[in-house]
Amino acid sequence: MIRMPRRVKVGAHVYKILVKPASVMWDNGEALHGWCRFHSLEIWIVRGLPLSKRQEILLHEVLHAATHPTLNCCKRINDEEFVTAISPVLKEALQDNLQFVMFLTQS
Repeated sequence: MIRMPRRVKVGAHVYKILVKPASVMWDNGEALHGWCRFHSLEIWIVRGLPLSKRQEILLHEVLHAATHPTLNCCKRINDEEFVTAISPVLKEALQDNLQFVMFLTQS
């Protein structure tokens, strides 16, 4: 089994991937499974999740990291704008992080 990577490069930034206990994974009273902390360049994933859920949540948080510098998440955008903005960053992130790709694609 391929371990979850400890770091992932997204655009110009390298994010640390940290596994955290559920007790610290709260935001405004809401339980979280993952959290992209843009200012500290960290992605937090809650401990104890099944592989498929960890894969899904890690990719979700990487997409947050990829869209943060290019999109204002508070505004509605159409699909074409989103895809145009995210495609080059996601392609680069996948090319730069073989362990991340291997982790996501294992069964």
